[in-house]
Order: sequence, then structure tokens, then C-alpha cells
Amino acid sequence: MRPLTPQARSDLTAAVSRWRDEELDDLIHIERGRPGTLELFLEPADEEELAALVTALCTHGVSTTTIAGQSGLVEAQRPHGVAIGMKRFQTLGEVTLPDGTVVAADRLVELAGREPGELRGATVRVGAGLSIDAINEALAPAGLKLPIVMGSTASATAGACAANGSAGANAVRYGTAAHLARRVRGVLGTGEIVEQKVPMMPLQRGGDRCRIRSDRFSHGDLLVGSQGALGLITEVVYEVVPVPRDQAVLLLPVPDVATATHLHAQIEDHFRDDGVGVELFEIMRHQTLVKALEHAGKALRDGLGEGPYYALILLTSEALPQPSDFGTAFLERLLTFVMGEAQDRRGGLPYAEGNVDFDHQPARLLEIREACSEMSRLLPKQSYDVVVPVGQLDTLVQRLEAAVAKAYPQLELSVFGHGGVGALHVHVIAESAQQLAAVQPGMDTLVFDLVQELHGSPWAEHGVGSKWAAEWRKRTPVEVQQAMLSVKRRCDPDNVLGSRLFGFDQLLGG
Repeated sequence: MRPLTPQARSDLTAAVSRWRDEELDDLIHIERGRPGTLELFLEPADEEELAALVTALCTHGVSTTTIAGQSGLVEAQRPHGVAIGMKRFQTLGEVTLPDGTVVAADRLVELAGREPGELRGATVRVGAGLSIDAINEALAPAGLKLPIVMGSTASATAGACAANGSAGANAVRYGTAAHLARRVRGVLGTGEIVEQKVPMMPLQRGGDRCRIRSDRFSHGDLLVGSQGALGLITEVVYEVVPVPRDQAVLLLPVPDVATATHLHAQIEDHFRDDGVGVELFEIMRHQTLVKALEHAGKALRDGLGEGPYYALILLTSEALPQPSDFGTAFLERLLTFVMGEAQDRRGGLPYAEGNVDFDHQPARLLEIREACSEMSRLLPKQSYDVVVPVGQLDTLVQRLEAAVAKAYPQLELSVFGHGGVGALHVHVIAESAQQLAAVQPGMDTLVFDLVQELHGSPWAEHGVGSKWAAEWRKRTPVEVQQAMLSVKRRCDPDNVLGSRLFGFDQLLGG
């Protein structure tokens, strides 16, 4: 990174209406990894200011990182040197229905009571700096939601999610944020303001391909799916979906991940009614669940069976709920199927009402799942976010457990994640930072080799930064790297945006 000269500082700060160069500690999240050293934080108010800022960056050859909602998952996006903040892009625009009806943001309540069929396929236009939770709060009166479920939705922003192709737990039904984006506006690394239509990508179901991955630009030369390496998104048009009228959530033990995957397919096949679908399908290792319960201060229903793994399944329906002994008739249907027909087809899974935890209000069980992520904060750990084809998920966890137990019995293995799309979070927790440092190179090789042998990617959701740049170059086909470099040179020739992503700072300078 070039030094920030007095003239460069003057030109950068003149381009924007808000900036800071003191008391920047609140922008550094140590939990994300190595803290950066911030010199200057710039907050453009609109596209014109952002374009002027990027032009000044190019003039002086200054590289930057981006701060969206301070929940960026890419290691190379940790603030360092000069950072650009996108939180001032807070516009909530209109909702457009499939029939072409346009409803202003302040009149969304007029959509209340419409049938789900009238709302399916609607879109909403939002500023890049709005958080997912803020968008959903605004959409709630219309009976709509932006279906992105992550632990960070209180701060994760619309622009960052589209740029990263963020997946989240309900990607199993709706795909990633990149699948949901229909159109974006933004500023390229050349300073050019662009508007891009995003082609609809069909969801990849089954087969031998990974459902999500962040080790390449998912949409070629578009801002969507490029992780901020080509430009910064200022506005997104997202497809939204009707809020489910009924839901049912189950947590149940499974003897292996193959059984869980089979059960998921059975439920999908059985509940093929219009408007019914599996919204979340999560996997948790037994030891991980136990620690998560302790961390969250939660308890499960008495008598829940014990298994090496657990499946958390959320099924939603667009039909109006009806009361039943269990809470809703929809929940009763799901329990009846899991405890009856599903057992018969699989050869007698040991499910009964006593050893399955269930509810029609999913908050408690979803909080436990989220605690799987939270419980290891600040502990000495190495985290991997990997993806394999769904059919290889059982092989992955079995071989991973065996390999870690043999080579690193002193470490604690935590496994959980989005089983429905073959993506898992693997946390290897040590007793001390020194112990972790001693085993980390070997663990990296073990995990990455295994994932690639199973035709997966070591980078499912969280991107590739300078930390993994060397591994990415070693494990990514040369033709893929060259294609990405070609797009980077065209859209951001001076490497002023997302400069450390994929190790571009090493490959291009800056």
C-alpha cells in the first residue's frame, strides 16, 4: 500500500461530506482476526460522492478496504489503512409486484392481507447500507420478507450481502443473496457509475456440484458475487417472498449425516403442496450442541435422544395455521410424518414424541443454532467454512472426525452449518494460542486436502483474503485465476477497491 501523502489525504477528504481520522478503534473488530491499523475513514453520502472518491483514489494510487455493516466475513475486508464506509446509503424504495403494481415505501401497509400468490416474485429497491433486519422490519406490514437468515442480519447490509453472495441458513430454499438480487447500481474501481441487471441463476440441487462457494466471482464481471473486488454496490433490487403463515421446527438426533440428508429429501418430497418448503436444514455435532446449550442458557425437551449429530429442520407453509394438540395442524403433520412414514421408509429410525424437540415458534431452537457460532468467540481456534456436494457431506464429516482424532487428539472439534447446501463451519479449538499455532499449518492442509478430494471448496461463504491467498493460488485452476485477474484489471485497474481480496495486492500491487 502506498503511503498516504498530504495531497492525497486532502483530495480524498474533499470528495466526501463526512470523514474521520481520529478515534477509529470502534471500527476494528478483533474477533474477526488480526486487527488492522486505520488512518482514515471516508463516508460518501451518495453515488456522486463515491464516484468522486474512487476517482481520487485512482489518481493517487491509494488502496482501500470497505466497511459495510462491520459484519464482513472476508478476512481481507478487515479495515486497514484507508477505509470506505457505506452505511449512509439508507434509501428504502418501492415494492414492485409481479403484475407491475408499484407501491411506495410509505404505503406498504396497503399490501396487508393479499394472498401469497399475488406477492410471490415481488421485488424491493433498497440502499446498500440498509441492514437486512431493517429491510425486513419495513417489509413486515406488507407481509413480505427478504429471506436472508444469518446471525449478523442486525448489521449485515444489503449491498455487502449481494456483493459477497452471502448464503445464510435458508439458502437451501431461496439460494444466496446473489440469487435473490435482480438489479444493482454501483461504482466501479474506475469511478464509473453503472447499473447492472443480474441474470437469474437456477438453484443447483443435488448432483456433484457445490451449491455455494466464494472462491471465484460467481457472476463473472458483475458487482454481485464479486465480494467488492470490482466496485462498490450502492443500491440493490432484491426479490422478496411472502412471510410464511405457519411454520414448524424440529430438532432430532441422527446416527449419521447421511440419515439426516435422507430425511431432508423425504420431507421435501412429502410436503410438495404449493407454498410449503424446507426453509432451513442445519447440521450440528453432538458436542457442539451441548456447548451451545450451555452458552445460550437454553434447555431442550426432556428425553431428547442422543446422536452423534442433530438435524434442525424448519418447514414453512403459506396456508393459514389451524390449532391442534401440538400447536398447529401443520406441525402435527410434520411430526406424524417424521415419527411414522419416514421411519418406515428408512427402516425404523428411533423417533417418538419424547425424543424429538419441536415447536411452531422457532426462536428458541434457532437461538441454540446461533449459539454454535457464538460459543467459541475469542477462544484460540482456527475456523474453516467449507462446502462439498451434498452427497459428499457424510463422507466429509466422518473422515474429518477420524483424521482430527488421529492426528490432533488434543484439539476440540466443533462442526455445524448449512447441511441442506453442503456447507459446514468447522472450528478447531485449542487450549492455548501456542498450541493452536503449533498445529495450524497441519490442520490447514488436512482440511483443505480433504475438501478438495471430495470435489468441494475450502471457501464456502466467507471469501478469500490475503490470509488464504497463497492457498487459493495453489488450489485454483490457472485459467480461473487469469479470468478473474482480467476482469479485475478492466473494472479496477489500479486495485483501489477490495485490494487484498484473493491476494490482489500481491498480484497487482497496491
